[in-house]
Amino acid sequence: MNAILQLKSPIKSIEFGNLEKVGDFQEEKKSIFDIFAIDENGKEIIVELQRANQDFFIDRAVFYTSKQFVDMGIKGRWDYKLKPVYFIGITDFSHFGFDDDYIRFLSLKDKKCKDYFEKMNFVFIELPKFNKKIESEEDYKTVTSIEKWLFFLKNLESLNENKRKVFENSLRDENIEEAFEIAYFSQLKGAERIKYESELKDRRDKFSEIKTAHNEGVQKGIEQGLEQGRKAGILEIAKNLLLANAPLDLIISSTGLSQQEIESI
Repeated sequence: MNAILQLKSPIKSIEFGNLEKVGDFQEEKKSIFDIFAIDENGKEIIVELQRANQDFFIDRAVFYTSKQFVDMGIKGRWDYKLKPVYFIGITDFSHFGFDDDYIRFLSLKDKKCKDYFEKMNFVFIELPKFNKKIESEEDYKTVTSIEKWLFFLKNLESLNENKRKVFENSLRDENIEEAFEIAYFSQLKGAERIKYESELKDRRDKFSEIKTAHNEGVQKGIEQGLEQGRKAGILEIAKNLLLANAPLDLIISSTGLSQQEIESI
């Protein structure tokens, strides 16, 4: 969502999976969608993943978005101030057949194409029109964040262990790598799932061991540095006391150094 909308505020809450939003009244129509999120500024984001074409898909998008506005004013005192609502429709078919644009942003504008109402926004993504290849180093240099995610979504169904590794190496994105892990794991059954869980645990354990060893090495280096600094400071004090002709027993009691260490300064 952030790759598509370039949100300035982080997502505060997110819900997944055939979500049903019902109004306060029994006779109201229900809104059902796949992902519903809210960012810290109150922007509401609806995501629909549509596999089969529908004659009234755009109508449904407008209905769902409008329904969110209606629900904002149902309870309590209200001054009609609305929060922005974004609808993201990702389709496995081409709904807009008149061009090759795979992503389009729609909002309410006047006849001069000036923004008229900026709180109702639609983003439609047609996966069949997205043909970007991410296979070489040159491809990676020119790919955008949103292209990475669309590449992931379009190739998700053909996912297997070998392709997963190729995709991860090509995309080089921690968030997409995590999404691959979840998607790949959800496809596995029985012995395959157990085997994958074991391999995943081994990878995570190895990563944890390396990170722990690194942290311990850093901490040890800090401790050694502090000890060396402390020792150097004590020697400097002893040296100054010697220059001031202080008695040997006073230097020993003040610094904790042995007579041999003091005489070697």
